Amino acid sequence: MVPAEKWALSVSGEVKRPLDLNFEELRRFPGRTVRTVMECSGSDATYFEYFKGVGPKPSRTNECMILSASEWTGVPLAAILNEAGLTGRATHIRDEGWDQGVPASAKAGTEPFFYDKGLSLEKALHPDTILAVAQNGQLLEHLHGSPVRLLVPGWSGNWSVKWLWKLEVMDHEPDCWYHYNFYYYGDSPDDPNKELITTLGVKS
Repeated sequence: MVPAEKWALSVSGEVKRPLDLNFEELRRFPGRTVRTVMECSGSDATYFEYFKGVGPKPSRTNECMILSASEWTGVPLAAILNEAGLTGRATHIRDEGWDQGVPASAKAGTEPFFYDKGLSLEKALHPDTILAVAQNGQLLEHLHGSPVRLLVPGWSGNWSVKWLWKLEVMDHEPDCWYHYNFYYYGDSPDDPNKELITTLGVKS
């Protein structure tokens, strides 16, 4: 758990003015409140095996129910990136959270690493993509990513990185483990046609 008074955010990479912001400095930027539904990319995931006849029918808990609706308040990511000054080479933002470990499905010998995602610049600059500090009018709880969580409305929940502490602006899509080893559409990590999970389809 990182107390707000000890939290800091670094912004580096393809920027003209690298930044190191503490919690109070972040909150001085103009704020924005976003109402959105967040759904886990694993919602209904076991249906793929069920439909192929290689797995049991999913439990009721996993039938379109791994989601929530909230009001989030924070600072637009675009405001932070504008303050840092993007170079003309910027294409992606690598967002890193404090949670560290080795996924159960990782190859043997994999060293612990921080959770990270590589957000496209277009999505990063969307006005509703924010660095959230509050949920439903209250400062974030630890379970929900306090003190600061990236919120990426419209995309599956794995993009909304909890316990955010690093932003690295890059000139290419970063090789994040959770891009093509876990959160993807495809039969396996070796599927040549696999695609990143971003938006989730309507379930009704």
